[in-house]
Amino acid sequence: MKHHSGRKGGNLSVAAVVVSVVIFVAFIYGGDITSTAKFSFARSRSFPEIDNHRDSSPEALEKTPPALEEAGEEQLDAAVDDDSELDDVAGVPDSCDIFTGSWVFDEETRPLYREEKCGFLTEQVTCMRNGRLDDGYQKWRWQPQDCSLPREAPHVRGDSLNRNQWESMICLVQSAAPPGRKSLSKEGSLSIFRIEDYNATVEFYWAPFLVESNSDDPRMHSVPDRIIMPESIAKHAQHWTGADYLIFNTYIWWMNKATMKVLRGSFDGGSTEVEEIERVAAYERVLRTWANWVDENVDPHRTSVFFMSMSPLHLKVPISFLNITTLSEYRKDAHTSVDTLRQGKLLTPEQKADPQVYADCIHWCLPGLPDTWNELLYALIIHRPPPADVKAPQSPPHVATDD
Repeated sequence: MKHHSGRKGGNLSVAAVVVSVVIFVAFIYGGDITSTAKFSFARSRSFPEIDNHRDSSPEALEKTPPALEEAGEEQLDAAVDDDSELDDVAGVPDSCDIFTGSWVFDEETRPLYREEKCGFLTEQVTCMRNGRLDDGYQKWRWQPQDCSLPREAPHVRGDSLNRNQWESMICLVQSAAPPGRKSLSKEGSLSIFRIEDYNATVEFYWAPFLVESNSDDPRMHSVPDRIIMPESIAKHAQHWTGADYLIFNTYIWWMNKATMKVLRGSFDGGSTEVEEIERVAAYERVLRTWANWVDENVDPHRTSVFFMSMSPLHLKVPISFLNITTLSEYRKDAHTSVDTLRQGKLLTPEQKADPQVYADCIHWCLPGLPDTWNELLYALIIHRPPPADVKAPQSPPHVATDD
């Protein structure tokens, strides 16, 4: 998100760039970059999940694990009680692991917004409009085990998976602006949602491999042979400067083959010679290029950097990791499944009847799970103190952000 000078006061005083660095599918923590890459490309271990994507009601969870059952009325009351001490904006202690908890069915405070009230959602994720009959998937709230998430996160007056999260963020904040004072513009790989009264933008940049590749066209990126330039990041990174928050990830686009083609030369120069190397080696080179760019170009006094679930490197610039793997694995019911688009068209009844072939098990319905990712991101932003060696910003931030 980018913050612009001359802003009016308010909870939306900052903005961020969501870099479409590909998706949130299998998320992990790791140590050094090589072991991280190797582990992340293996099949992730199974986590319990809600089984039936057509029925997200509590009754459908009778066979689900304790993590989906143990949260009861006491936790719900604590979350909605106006007098609760957990409602304090500084109420999440540093010792609380907000990624460990359970899903609570909550018809009082969920969904955070209505699908029909947010005109910025793409048709790919509007599952109810696309024919889904139950809306129970919208009513699950993530309850950390030892604390509660800040209640004001959804009311910040304020890659497609990164795009999934970006659309969620827009819908969470767009109600802060009156009609005519908010806009969405798209130019090439960059999409910008702007709220005029707060002089803030929430931006999404399509760069599925972080570095230059032959999949960089946001409209024509489905190429059979993916080719990258592992050490070439400047063309994309010029759009990432000046942000208050940068949210990165890159994953799913690496998953089609065990090897990756690396271009010798440049795309602009018309080079066609490639070498094929192990996927892990290519992934490591890309993340090192990205890490070097962060170290050399990000001012930690101004910009906070987040990486969704995969730990790339230990850097001079502090990086916060959002470990959303486990909590997302529970939510099979929240995928767009057959209530989505395929090649720009809604699935036909015949296609919907064949989910083994046509179901989208990567993207998520909105309202839905990506809203929780943004709540967690918001909690980290407002509750986690800056690193000891990084000076806190003069004006504390109040807001927030692939395939």
